[in-house]
Amino acid sequence: MKEIRYGFTLIEMLVVIAIITLLASLLFPALSRIKNRALRTVCLSNQRQIGFSLALYAHDWEDRLPPMDYPRNHFNASHNFYLQQSGRWLGLGRLFDTKVIEEPKHFYCPSQRSGFFSYPDAWENPKIAPSNSRLCGYFYRIFDQSNPPVITEVDVDELNNLRYSNIEHMIALTANIFGPTWWRLEESETWPHRNPLGVNAAFSDGHASWVDVPEEEYDRAIIASDAYRYAADDYVFLFFQALDNGDFSILKSTFPLP
Repeated sequence: MKEIRYGFTLIEMLVVIAIITLLASLLFPALSRIKNRALRTVCLSNQRQIGFSLALYAHDWEDRLPPMDYPRNHFNASHNFYLQQSGRWLGLGRLFDTKVIEEPKHFYCPSQRSGFFSYPDAWENPKIAPSNSRLCGYFYRIFDQSNPPVITEVDVDELNNLRYSNIEHMIALTANIFGPTWWRLEESETWPHRNPLGVNAAFSDGHASWVDVPEEEYDRAIIASDAYRYAADDYVFLFFQALDNGDFSILKSTFPLP
């Protein structure tokens, strides 16, 4: 009687493993892209919520956007991810303080890898944020300090005296943190959307959208960060102007790459 064989031979097992490995190599990148796209969609939803909430806040507060309330000797472009400092609610933190936004997660991009700017660490962990503060996962546009020749007193006053209903041309009010900051964090962490490179932003007309950013801006942000906070302020200021009209040429002329 012929012996009945059960199971796989070594060759058959190797063939099966090779097929599974090939399928996995094809599937995992697709799953990664799907996951990144889903996180980007959640981030965009957060920006829509923030943009809508800024309009509601302005309606209740004499047409004004939330102030940062820093002394004039601060360079606040790089401070504009503060929600709270030493018990004071600042900038976008005013939206939470006034209960326009009640869910803290809306202030954080789910793609952000740095604990300094992601939920729940930046919100709940007192060891993460300095000086008894809470940090946001998004930049807020309002500035309090000039930095000539790029940021002038006129620019500062214009932003701080904005009346929501009087904004003539659409401007970006919030956006993802783009590139490293003067905190000297790993540059691969603080710009959440890298593939493709871009940011989600909320605009003054109430809409939010994804904005593709030239790949070279990643390197340019590092150059600005290496020049410490003063150049980082200029970069943030000009980046918001670039978001207004989709033209990043002003950054090229101010921060030329080597």
